[in-house]
Amino acid sequence: REIRERVTAEGVAWLEGVEKIEMHEFLCGVRLLAEERVPAEVRGVVAERLRVLGEGILGRDEAAWGGYGLTPLQVAPRRDSVLADWVEGDMEGYLRYEVGRQETGGGWGPRWSWGMFEKEWEVAKRAWRGVLTVEMVAGMESWG
Repeated sequence: REIRERVTAEGVAWLEGVEKIEMHEFLCGVRLLAEERVPAEVRGVVAERLRVLGEGILGRDEAAWGGYGLTPLQVAPRRDSVLADWVEGDMEGYLRYEVGRQETGGGWGPRWSWGMFEKEWEVAKRAWRGVLTVEMVAGMESWG
């Protein structure tokens, strides 16, 4: 418990002290917000900082959604996610976009590639297709 409290305090202090974060750091914050054991006061601070810091990295239109970047569904995978209110206005358009991007087989593939190790990427891409499809279906079901 003591370690968890110390690590949480250090993480919050870091988040309060930075002026800019990248997508993967943001997603760590989203995962933290999804943890039930996070105290309400910590959850509030983290959520507010993510709203502020996320403005510069959240894709809010089709041009941004087509590339490698932060999407509304990553911010709020479910309608009851802590940051759902922040992306609610973007969600309908984003989900409509994703319906149009659905692949012939019924799933969703990565919007990125490694740009190297092509043989290995083909294996990884199939695995990612499964992960992304499950996430998309669950998100669409939650958001309606």
